[in-house]
Amino acid sequence: MNKAKLVKLGEEVLTGIDLEMESLVRIELEKMLCRKLSSVFSGAASYLEIPMVYPKPMIQGEYQKLENYKSVMPILDDVIDNALKKISKKGEKHAS
Repeated sequence: MNKAKLVKLGEEVLTGIDLEMESLVRIELEKMLCRKLSSVFSGAASYLEIPMVYPKPMIQGEYQKLENYKSVMPILDDVIDNALKKISKKGEKHAS
């Protein structure tokens, strides 16, 4: 059997497996993504727990926490800004 036929046979076999495995692969990818996102957010939270002395000290291991914080900061800003706007709008309605 030559290489081209072997590759074609492999593709045929894997296509069937792919269709059967798609949901399982998706679940595993979702779990992996959740774990990694959790790790990033946890690192960002750890960075915020460092005493607010400026400039913040950068001891070993703090650089990754800072990078985690920088990567999630835009998400945090959007969520917090939207929540504060909703709270402000509710306050305006009650004051009227």
